[in-house]
Amino acid sequence: AGIPVSMCGEMAGDPNATDTLLRVGLQKFSASPSLLPGLKAQIRQLSVDV
Repeated sequence: AGIPVSMCGEMAGDPNATDTLLRVGLQKFSASPSLLPGLKAQIRQLSVDV
């Protein structure tokens, strides 16, 4: 439908959920600054077509 969706909160900063969230099409995440290094590292390791 072309409606942008973002994820914020604990799930957005959970590296274990990153793969699933990207695969369902989420591209914008909002997380606590302390969670960002782990989240970025997880995203760099994934291979997901968007």
